[in-house]
Parts: sequence; C-alpha cells; structure tokens
Amino acid sequence: LSPLHCACLNKHVTLNIIQLLIDAAPDSVRSVNIHGQMPLHCLCDSKNEDDRKAMQILKLLIERQSDAVRHVDDDGFLPIHHACGWGRSPEFFSRAYRSISRI
Repeated sequence: LSPLHCACLNKHVTLNIIQLLIDAAPDSVRSVNIHGQMPLHCLCDSKNEDDRKAMQILKLLIERQSDAVRHVDDDGFLPIHHACGWGRSPEFFSRAYRSISRI
C-alpha cells in the first residue's frame, strides 16, 4: 500500500497533498495494492464527503494515469464500480464515466 493509496482513502485529504505525493513518487499513480487496486480505486472507495474536492483529485489521478479508469482489480471491479458502491454524487459518477468513454 503506497502513501498515495492511503491518502486517497483518507476523507480529509486535499488536492495539494495528493499532488505532493505524486510529485515525490510519480510512478505511484500506476501502483497496485494487494487487492490489485490503483489509487483511483481507493479514491472511489473513500468516504470523502466533500465531493467537489474528490472530483478535483479524480481529475488529477486520471490526468496522470488515464488507464486507471479501465483497470480491473482482483475482484473484477473498475474504479467506477467502487464509486457506485459508496454512493458518490451523480456529478462524480458522470465525470468518472466520461473518462472511461474517452479512452
């Protein structure tokens, strides 16, 4: 589990922290945890109540590793499946879906 994975799961994380972690370890956006999940899966799994902040982080993670939106974890789930499971806002879900459609 990378620091970026942990940060993406933290409901208090900020865009600046995520950016700092990516700048320090650029390959971390491509890393997978023991469940085959990339940091994008973790963000979609988080219970971050500030959807605006989560959408900014979503955008950054997708810009840095666009293939993550199509990465299937060990359970066969895409990040968008995780977002559905945690009841993300329609705006968050829409942005994630549009990102899949572009790739």
